[in-house]
Amino acid sequence: MDDLHRDNRVVFRYATQAGEILPSANPNGSLDNIAGICSAGGNVVGMMPHPERSSEPALGGTDGMKIFHSMVGAMASR
Repeated sequence: MDDLHRDNRVVFRYATQAGEILPSANPNGSLDNIAGICSAGGNVVGMMPHPERSSEPALGGTDGMKIFHSMVGAMASR
């Protein structure tokens, strides 16, 4: 945990819709509300939420597309 925080490798946290990092926003009890981390080189991301499960209206919502669009935007700015 110390290494993840020191190296800024936490990329996603469970939060409320208002952006508050609270235990009540954490669906699985992960430490420090961590939902995703990246490799030391920053080139690999692992995450627990499954945005693909909410990326199509037929699947019940499109909120997951925000994550994919933000990734595309980040890569385009490199």
